[in-house]
Amino acid sequence: MLEEPTLANARADPRANRVVGLQADIVSGQESQLLCLIKQQAWMIEKLEARMEEMGEFFGVRLMEANARIAKLEGKTAQPKQKDRGEILIALLAATPHGKMLESEARRKMDMTKPSFSVLLRTLDGDVAAEPWDKDRRKKILRLK
Repeated sequence: MLEEPTLANARADPRANRVVGLQADIVSGQESQLLCLIKQQAWMIEKLEARMEEMGEFFGVRLMEANARIAKLEGKTAQPKQKDRGEILIALLAATPHGKMLESEARRKMDMTKPSFSVLLRTLDGDVAAEPWDKDRRKKILRLK
């Protein structure tokens, strides 16, 4: 039966001494390789942490810019001219018998283009409602809320 070569056996047998020496060389070589690998991994971790910090700053700035754009778009209030036209439209609808009028007729009476009239209707969302007309669903009826 073979015994595992140890330092005590190495003194007695010269071959065992050589085996123990080789084992020590292998272990020290593996230790140096492991230390080198640990240093490389530590360097990679530092590099990745720095990159993550850069990316966090980059995306933080992009997020703030996006929030500013959203706030700018959401915070649109009616311009003074739109407020005046909005009041005119409300007065025009109030002057009709039931507070209702065809959208196309109101737009013609106010002498506005379709895009500017639709923007005006969006600013007056709380005061004026646009609904499909019962007789012709393609047309819309404006009514006071």
